[in-house]
Amino acid sequence: MFSMNIIDALILGILQGLTEFLPISSSGHLVLGQSLLNIDQPGNEFEVLVHVGTLLSVVVVFFQDIKQLLVSLNTKKTQTFILFLFIGVHSQLLQLVWVLKKRSTVYSKMCFL
Repeated sequence: MFSMNIIDALILGILQGLTEFLPISSSGHLVLGQSLLNIDQPGNEFEVLVHVGTLLSVVVVFFQDIKQLLVSLNTKKTQTFILFLFIGVHSQLLQLVWVLKKRSTVYSKMCFL
């Protein structure tokens, strides 16, 4: 396997950008892309870097919406929106914690020969 060069990074960055907002794993596509390009990249620094790039692009695209949301924090409509957003995100986190606890309980009861 080879280390990553600038062309490989560009290809994987484009792959990340195209697959990030699909309802499938863009991280999985990065792993597959690295495998297909025969890249041996130790650690996950590159994956973190392209995800930060995705976050920055979302902030740039939605900057006016984010700014408007922050400016109107004292309105009832914005407060309700933020409350629902908070509830939605935290309910997903609670579900994740529940699944992880169940999984660890199931695995701890398994007997491997």
